[in-house]
Amino acid sequence: MRSVPFEEVRPANWDALVDESSDAWLFHRSEWIAIEGAFAGEECRGFGIEADNRLLAVQPLYLRSLGLGRWTERLLHSGLHRHTGLAIAPGASAAEVRAARSLAMQRIESLADSLDVDRIQLNAHNLAPTNMTAERLQLPFWVSDFGYQPGLYYGPNGLQPLPSLSTPAADQIVDLRFSEEHLFARLQESARRAVRKAEKHALGVRASRAMEDVPRYYELARRSAVRTGESLAPLEYFCRIVEVFQDAPRAMLLFVSHGDNDAAALLLLVYKQGATFLGGVSDPEYLEMRINDLLHWSAIRLLREQGVRYYRLGPWFPTVPPDWPIAKVSKFKSKFGGLHIPIVEGTKFRRPRRYLEDALQELRARYAGPVVACPGT
Repeated sequence: MRSVPFEEVRPANWDALVDESSDAWLFHRSEWIAIEGAFAGEECRGFGIEADNRLLAVQPLYLRSLGLGRWTERLLHSGLHRHTGLAIAPGASAAEVRAARSLAMQRIESLADSLDVDRIQLNAHNLAPTNMTAERLQLPFWVSDFGYQPGLYYGPNGLQPLPSLSTPAADQIVDLRFSEEHLFARLQESARRAVRKAEKHALGVRASRAMEDVPRYYELARRSAVRTGESLAPLEYFCRIVEVFQDAPRAMLLFVSHGDNDAAALLLLVYKQGATFLGGVSDPEYLEMRINDLLHWSAIRLLREQGVRYYRLGPWFPTVPPDWPIAKVSKFKSKFGGLHIPIVEGTKFRRPRRYLEDALQELRARYAGPVVACPGT
């Protein structure tokens, strides 16, 4: 058994394993890895594992420099937000699984040494079929067998890696294997009211896989970014995604319109009976019509009709202060009757002292106030 760099594995062989493995989702595929390299600034360090002249497993992996304010960390990871993980071919024996996991971790640790990284971050995608069944591991093997810290810590605006601290995080995943009436009843009352209000405005809904609709999506993204202040990936990024995945079909745009005007849109990725929304954009002029609620409800209806089983809306952080930006975004995702599926992620701090000052500041802020002595001390 040996590890082989990603670039030495034939893409057809890599993707054939991804298609068959219950550990893998779309972000494992070679086309997505190429997109991450071209547009997200990720350096591919992935590898395959071969045994007896066959590909036994694949592991997407990336090197990135991540700004943390005072300094920049070197991070080796298996997907930031676009989670992956070790995917093993079906039919592998228990001994082969154990050996593949051990060799994969050896390869990851060796890369971390040679690349001189500060931290290793590993995860698994919740839409991978295994993770939506009873076979799901309660602890990932890199926690139970290799001592990685489970979970990650999140600050007001997102990931804030701190040793020994983690934030509860759960994917909101709607189980679509029910009637439309049942799914609507599962929405929170505020979401049901919003959908009813939107429907009174005679808004149109349409799905598209056409390349000529990507600039229309991007124009909505540009208007949305003016309101939110977020930075946008270039138009070419969205064009590449639709171009690469439209034929399968694995990429789809969903638009809500008011008359002749686009009001909001979703970019959906669909694979292995699971769908995730990669991006949601809206024209601020139409927000009072509750277009975003209608958009996700329309996605739920459409995906169910197409036989998709699960719709992933993304992370929810139930314990963070409600005024934090990540809390406001994630609260919206929790309105659509989704299952709360714990997110599989964790880390190994190779130089924890570099993070010490930030960790101490966070603890002081969290536990600020007078110190009360316990009786007898």
